[in-house]
This record gives sequence, structure tokens and C-alpha cells, in this order.
Amino acid sequence: MKSIERLLFTMIFLMSSVTTAQEGTSYRQYIVQPGDTLSNIADRVRGGHTYGKDENLARLLSLNPSLKDHHSIFVGQTILVPIRDLRSVASEESLAASVAVATVTVASSPTAAVVAQTPAPNPVNSPASTPAKSLAPVPPAVNSMNDDEEEVSHRFEVKAGYQISTLSAEDNVTHSKADLNTDHDLTASIGWSQQWMDRFKTLLSFSLRNLEFQPSTNASKTIINDSKTLYGLNFGGDFLLTDKIAVGLTAGYGQELYLHGLTTTSVSIDTANVSSIGASLDYQIFKKKSTSVGFFVSGSYLGGTSTDTYTIDSGSFYKGLLYIRRDKNGRLLSFEVGAQQRNQNTSVSDLSETNVFGNVIYGFDLFNEEKK
Repeated sequence: MKSIERLLFTMIFLMSSVTTAQEGTSYRQYIVQPGDTLSNIADRVRGGHTYGKDENLARLLSLNPSLKDHHSIFVGQTILVPIRDLRSVASEESLAASVAVATVTVASSPTAAVVAQTPAPNPVNSPASTPAKSLAPVPPAVNSMNDDEEEVSHRFEVKAGYQISTLSAEDNVTHSKADLNTDHDLTASIGWSQQWMDRFKTLLSFSLRNLEFQPSTNASKTIINDSKTLYGLNFGGDFLLTDKIAVGLTAGYGQELYLHGLTTTSVSIDTANVSSIGASLDYQIFKKKSTSVGFFVSGSYLGGTSTDTYTIDSGSFYKGLLYIRRDKNGRLLSFEVGAQQRNQNTSVSDLSETNVFGNVIYGFDLFNEEKK
């Protein structure tokens, strides 16, 4: 009789322990890559706000009690991170090829912990690697396994800039020329980006440009409509090829500047709506922690259109810039300087536009404050 009672007691205890463990939170292993610090890994966990602002670093340290401080990691070391919480660290494909994923279930009870074994062996990279049985109990993380909204990170960006611009045109028949310089040329845009996966994101932006031209360099000519406000709408996607190189595709629709009346004493500045499609390359020359320096180049094809008095041919647009960028704790701050060139002929003149510009960009992650 006592043997039966002991057997029943043992079965009830085991079932209770497994049930308690299943209510916990799952974790996986991540192999430290070149350039990683525990701080920037923590920053990339859901934008730095999964467990509340500035709590991710403490969270990772509590998951890895063998680490004395956030500087004591090295390339190739294995650390534990919450499953599907780590973003922009490595793609799922590279994780599958380089690390054997082990799922560790931390029980809600501070006295119970269960380790789920996987077919792949648990790699040991240093004596500092901590066995799962020595994990310190931690509060349950936000369970996002079935929350589709958390699979996409959203960011809002604001850009402001100043340009020095020159608009030049030459009449096709008489070869009369006009070179106009801007008195001021201000640009502003707002954008909304979506990080769909570690290596792919999209960006939708709306821009405004306000400019005014100086008097014509030719004293015999006057300018009609010397002040303009232009708009533009762009949509694009960026794909990260390596840790330093990204390529992108964009499509846009907006207003561009044109000149006519070059053979008269009154030069008219017009605007017309054109579409565009382009490609870009972003290369990070240098990166340290959350700060990077790099360059960006792009080229676009401009579609043709027509106005009441002339037709506009297809054209080209090229841009090149240098940037310094800081992206930390879900906040982006970037400075850009560069130049761009547009060439687009019409049925009455050959036209080119040159701009030298500087921009400031500020961005912040959306919705993450709710995930505490």
C-alpha cells in the first residue's frame, strides 16, 4: 500500500513540475559575432524596450550569470537570449548554419527549471559558458510567440535639409541659355519604415521642397514664377547583403522644375509631375558600437510627360553622399552631405539641375513603449 502511495505521489510531483515549466518563457543560444557587445545586443532586442526602457542589458546579464559585466564577451561565445526577441543580430539562415539552437524553459516557480534537449550538441566555447542548470530564475518575458504585430518593427523618421541649386537650360534651336541660382532651397520629409525581417525593410516617405531663385545672371532676362513649392512621394525597399552593404530599389512620383521662354526676355519656371524608378547602394566604411560612417549612391530613371506647351523626355538622376549615423535604444540620428544631378530634356530645351546639400535625420521606433 505504501509503495502505491509513493508511486502516485511521484507521478503527481512530476506532472506538476512539467506543467509549471510549460508556463515559463523560452530562450535560445546566440553566438557572439565580430563587433558585438552585450550592450548593443541588448539594444537590438525589440528596439530596447521589450522589458521596459534600459532593462534589456540587466535582463541579458541575469540570463548569463557567468558574465561579470557587459564587456566580458568575446567572438564565438554562446549567450542566451529570449526566443524571437533578438532582432537585427543574425538572419534565421545564418543562425541555423552556425549555431545549434537549444530551447531552455525557465519555470515560473523560482525552484524549478527544465531544459529541452535538441538533436544538435550544445557547443562549448569557453570555460565561462554557463550550463543551463545554473541559470538564475528571472521574471517571465513578454510572450510574443503568437503575436504577429511584434514580428515587424516600425520607425518614424523626420528629415530637414538645405540645398544650393543651379538650374541650367539651352534652347534647342537658337541655343539661347539661362543659368539660374537659388536664393534659398529648403527640403523636409517624413518617413515611415518597416523592418519585416533582419535583412529587409521598406520605407514610405513624403517630401516638400520650397525654393526661390535669384535674379537671372543675364540682365536682359526676367524670371516668371521665381518661387516654387514641390512635393514628392517615394516608396522603397532595402536588402542587407552583408553587415556593411545594403542595396535598395525605389519608386517615386512628384514634381520637377523646367524652363521655357529662353528666346524671349521672360524666362518661365514651370513644374510638372514625373514618375521615377531607381536603385541604390549603402556601404558602411566604419562602425564602432552604435555609430557608423559610410557613403550612399543612387541612380534613377525619370519618366517623360507633357504640358500644354511642350513635351518632357525621359531623364536621369544621380546622387552621392557621405553620412555619420548613430542608432541606439530605438533612436536614430544621422547627418548627410552630398551632391546630386538631374538631366531631363524637353521639346524646346535641354535642361540640367545640380544640387549640393546637407541633411539632418531623426528617427524613433514606434509602438515599443507598449511592450514592457
